[in-house]
Amino acid sequence: MDCCEKRKVQGLWMLLLRCMHTGKERQAWFGVKGVPIRYSSREHALLSGLYCGSYPENYPRKGKMKFATKQFKHLYKKTKEKNRKKQGLRVTEADVLEKLEKMEAGDGSDERLKMAVLYFLTRVIRGRTRNAYFIEPFILQAVDDLDFCNKFPWGRYTFDDCMKEIFHLRDHFAKGLPENNMQWTFPGFVIPLEVYELCFP
Repeated sequence: MDCCEKRKVQGLWMLLLRCMHTGKERQAWFGVKGVPIRYSSREHALLSGLYCGSYPENYPRKGKMKFATKQFKHLYKKTKEKNRKKQGLRVTEADVLEKLEKMEAGDGSDERLKMAVLYFLTRVIRGRTRNAYFIEPFILQAVDDLDFCNKFPWGRYTFDDCMKEIFHLRDHFAKGLPENNMQWTFPGFVIPLEVYELCFP
């Protein structure tokens, strides 16, 4: 297979543009050659291999910012939220990669492993536009506890994110594609969907 800098996603877009309105929030249905095809958490789990079970109770509050604060304390910035000044940690994917490349292996700590997990979650699981999005606090907190990261249902997390983007795209292009060459990105963990569209002859 030839390697290229950017993935070819024409087949994925052809699938997404055939998304149908069904009123179901936990499933996406596509009309392929006149046949309705379902994409649910079951298909997502089979294609991704990720656990799609229930979320832990109060999961957004799990973990601490200790690791992130230690590694990225120079990135603290003041942000205004509801007319109050609040200290916020603004970390991008590029910041994580830069830090990871500078860390030395074999120092006996799990700092480099945590940074690698953070980069994987940011680059693959979340899959946002590079340098244009700040990593959400939950991800920064989660890597502080590697056992929590290992047991967390990332399949469910990525599936919910995927459903939100599919329905957003469906509604955005409900009246057809624009005439101009407007670019549109599909953020998130889209690899299962890319494999899914190859399952149809």
